[in-house]
This record gives sequence, structure tokens and C-alpha cells, in this order.
Amino acid sequence: MTNAAEQQVIDLGDEQYAFDSLSDQAKELVNGLQVADAQLQIAHDKLNVMMFARRSLLDQLAAELKDVEPIRSF
Repeated sequence: MTNAAEQQVIDLGDEQYAFDSLSDQAKELVNGLQVADAQLQIAHDKLNVMMFARRSLLDQLAAELKDVEPIRSF
């Protein structure tokens, strides 16, 4: 018998469901959502790295240009 504390629970809106009580189709959908969430997190992490790298490049460019006379200022 499975201990209730060890049972996987799925939260959907304001409702909770026992994973073991779901249909095979619903279990596949839950697994698909977990994969999608993981991929979204990876994409978010990559975006953060790219934003940090861009900021670093801009800072380095600004440092390189500090002694260059601009042809126009806004």
C-alpha cells in the first residue's frame, strides 16, 4: 500500500489529483507538461545568459569608446 505522503499529487488550478488515479492519456499529458516546463526553464536560462553576455559586451564597447570622439550625440 502506498503512503499518502509519498503519493504524487497534480495541482491544476484550485484542484488536486492523485497521479495514480489519472487515465493513461492524462498521465501522458502531465508528462508532456513536465517536459514543456523543463524546456521553458532551459530557454529562460539561455536567455538570461545571452542578456548577461550582451550587457558585458556593451560595457566593454563603452570602455573601448571612452576616448573616441563621437561624430554626433543625442
